[in-house]
Amino acid sequence: MSGFCSARFDTAFHAAAANWSAWRRDYNWEKAWQDRPLLTCEHLFSRFCNEYNLARNIPGDPTEKNAKRRREKAERRKKVVMNYLRTHSIPEVPAELDNYATKGFLTAVNSATEDLPELPVKSKDSGMNKESQKVAPSISLFSKVACFAFPARIPPIDRLNKAALENPTQYADFHQRFMERHDWLWNTVKERNIKMLPPSFIAKYHYNDTELGVPTAFRMRITDNYLTLEGSKKLRKAHAK
Repeated sequence: MSGFCSARFDTAFHAAAANWSAWRRDYNWEKAWQDRPLLTCEHLFSRFCNEYNLARNIPGDPTEKNAKRRREKAERRKKVVMNYLRTHSIPEVPAELDNYATKGFLTAVNSATEDLPELPVKSKDSGMNKESQKVAPSISLFSKVACFAFPARIPPIDRLNKAALENPTQYADFHQRFMERHDWLWNTVKERNIKMLPPSFIAKYHYNDTELGVPTAFRMRITDNYLTLEGSKKLRKAHAK
């Protein structure tokens, strides 16, 4: 584990602030799961997939040469995934996220996309034959949706923050390591008496929390960005060797 980096922390804070500002309606959503804006608006879900680098999991047709038809098929796949997520709420228990993709998701999505071509997904990624997949089951996608619903408890997972945590293979293991680093990071911030959120920022986003003046959910976003930056640096060094 690398030591505390103040420059990285500052960058992580500003990235988290921008993300929270852009998506605060979903972060702060308190009504029914199925009415969540992210899962009821196709344009918003498409934007989410693009901004969070998830579109690769829901492509159009790798064999289709016509760009317009590829986009149309990609949007159809996204709509099927969005509808499934809206009608099957994601569990907030870390140990259950790994099973979410393989218990119902693929079967439901495949049956709803019968006229779409198969995706060239390696079987090791899902424990299923690649011929049966119409959408790549992505724990990254599911965790990022879950993060909107449970931002104080469920961090998103991707290859960069995994790299910072020695690449755990199961979400439950990732979650445990993430929380250990989260506690370390914020204990360090407290020890160094680092103040980040000005009163104007807190007032703008209706934060009236707590220890360090930073809500738990927002702290989790900062930790995620901090680990993403750390993991990115680690991967760059590995590739440079």
